[in-house]
Amino acid sequence: MLLLLAALLHAGACLANEWFFLPSPRFMQHEVSFPFSGAKNTVLAPARLGETGVEFPTVGAWAAAGLNEEGVRKVTAHVASEWLRHVKVEWVRNSKNVVEYAVLRSEKFPVCVTVFAPEFWKQFDGVFGPKVMLVIPNRQTVLIFPAQAADISEYAPMILEAWRSPAAKVSLEVFELSERGLKAAGRIEEP
Repeated sequence: MLLLLAALLHAGACLANEWFFLPSPRFMQHEVSFPFSGAKNTVLAPARLGETGVEFPTVGAWAAAGLNEEGVRKVTAHVASEWLRHVKVEWVRNSKNVVEYAVLRSEKFPVCVTVFAPEFWKQFDGVFGPKVMLVIPNRQTVLIFPAQAADISEYAPMILEAWRSPAAKVSLEVFELSERGLKAAGRIEEP
């Protein structure tokens, strides 16, 4: 009996370790979601990678698995760090060879989760300074801009193109990321 109980507890812990937070548009109306700091149109939806792609829990499955926000945040940070190690930053330069912005892309996993890696902002600190602006138009694309010099509205056509791509939508909100964390700071408007 004790062996069975231990096996069930281990299986529950393994299931809990599969779930991570995925930034998602509010209009998707996931059964389980959490606020994204300062965001009006973006939420954090618990998700996991299943055989057919990204899966989201029902309220019943969330409760039955004994999941909680804090536990999923911890797993998300771990998953984000792991995935970040497998992504190459693409630095986009202007004609004077000055970096204007950076892009993260992946077709293998939802690269948008990498923004939750504790070390994410440090990758850009040396180039953009201690604060960056992010736009996550879809699950496969993260655009990173310097907070001080960038007028992100100049990049609206590129951002809207990524938003309208076949990849699953995330957000047109602009997020500020610094050592203190990630929070919504504006929005790219559709024409």
